[in-house]
Amino acid sequence: MDPHGYEVELFGQKLPSGIIGKLAKYCGIVTGLANFREAIKLQRKIKKMKPDLIRYNSVMRYLGWIPVRMSKNSPAKKWMMFHDLGYFAPFPSKITSEEQIKTPFTLTHFLASNQTTNPFKRLAIIGKYIQISLIKNQLKKRMDTFLVPSSFMKDIVHKSYKISEEKIKVFPHFIQE
Repeated sequence: MDPHGYEVELFGQKLPSGIIGKLAKYCGIVTGLANFREAIKLQRKIKKMKPDLIRYNSVMRYLGWIPVRMSKNSPAKKWMMFHDLGYFAPFPSKITSEEQIKTPFTLTHFLASNQTTNPFKRLAIIGKYIQISLIKNQLKKRMDTFLVPSSFMKDIVHKSYKISEEKIKVFPHFIQE
């Protein structure tokens, strides 16, 4: 294999483990609705580095939709990695089969993914739906390639986000039998 000398720079934060990390994750989801600070930092980084490739990860948990939009003028290839089911279901840790994920991605389907009558949880689900809808719109406009960790997610991304199957690539990093 021929070494190419690529330079890779990570952008974002490393969260601590435990209750502090969980609290930071939820605060990140809320600030992701209008994360102008990170959008400006990302825009400056893109302008300075002039990357060939921008790979997005944890958009929902950390960046939000505005930083994705800020990269619109960059000629770099843009890849999005769907690393969990949180982009399709309100509580991804409660998903035990792919049939629980309702497609296409609509508020009705999103609410139906979790059978709850708790008004606070329903309000949180609606808030998450709004955030994911904003992210989804930017991803559809800006991304060149969508990476999924497992082949079953290819169909979910295609049906949920109305993305051409040619733009969705399986990048396996789960062990499956």
